Amino acid sequence: MNRRWLRVSVRSLLVLTAIVALGIAYFSSRYRGHKAAVTAVLERGGTFAIKYDGPDWLHEKFDDHEYFYNCTRVNLGPYNNGYDPSRPIVDDEVRSLIPHLNAFSNFHILDLRASAITDDALTLIDQLDFIDDLVLWETGITDTGLDNLGTIATLRRLDVRDTNATIDGIRRFANRNPQCKVQADFPVP
Repeated sequence: MNRRWLRVSVRSLLVLTAIVALGIAYFSSRYRGHKAAVTAVLERGGTFAIKYDGPDWLHEKFDDHEYFYNCTRVNLGPYNNGYDPSRPIVDDEVRSLIPHLNAFSNFHILDLRASAITDDALTLIDQLDFIDDLVLWETGITDTGLDNLGTIATLRRLDVRDTNATIDGIRRFANRNPQCKVQADFPVP
């Protein structure tokens, strides 16, 4: 028997095992992040729209499908089924959700409609990697909050109807984010 062939084979087997282990570690970390994010949204009375992530054969191996939820939209506030009026969504909760929401590669819409947030909650929104649509309708935000949003390259729509934002604050935001369509109580040029 040729010992050199055996040595190369064992070495190849060890390299292959290491590559497979790294792949499993990467994907399991990603899916644990999905599960933690789903839990965080549900704990705050939120709802979400999902897209299943991963292959179907893998879904069948797990009883808990929340590992494979890849949220596309998250809704927080009183228009949700799980909303608890004694525990309204406030600034700190929005800030604590930001890292969780970035776990979703398909996340695009954050709906904070009629929540109890203020301008301070918006300071970290620009850290959302993939946000396309931000709904702030019926919230307590002002021009200061819009200034806190800064420039968000991926944002395509911002809804600020029934807020305390003025036409001047909305124009400043629109000038910083020309790709974004702003919905307000008045026409925005």
